[in-house]
Amino acid sequence: MRVMYKFDNQLPKTTTSWKERGIFYIKHTSFRVTMEEAYAIGELLKVAFRDKDTRTVVIDNHEAQGVWTQEVNKVWEKVYVEVKGEKPKKTVTLTNSVTAAMQINRLSKNSGAENISKAFYSDFNDEVKAFINEE
Repeated sequence: MRVMYKFDNQLPKTTTSWKERGIFYIKHTSFRVTMEEAYAIGELLKVAFRDKDTRTVVIDNHEAQGVWTQEVNKVWEKVYVEVKGEKPKKTVTLTNSVTAAMQINRLSKNSGAENISKAFYSDFNDEVKAFINEE
């Protein structure tokens, strides 16, 4: 089921989202976005992390082309600062490279969040499902 948000018309055509059985999915097929689009994605991330019925956020980047710019990465940093006081949710990032998965997992470990935040160099497979369902 997809709810419409006021920022939807600002999201890039390469970003989709939906919610299913307590999992909020955000899928990107390109990292080439304008700053306006990046801010709209940031709003979508805030909705996902603040939604009371969401237990897991899955960010699917495994088919994405390009790289986020430094300016766009700063938008993500601000989003996480804004939502860090929310009830923690498991967060899964599906990456398009082993290096990206390793970097995300190192950040999770360094921040003490490795039990709730993990990256996988894969699609939504059994290993991902097992992590989501761990208590």
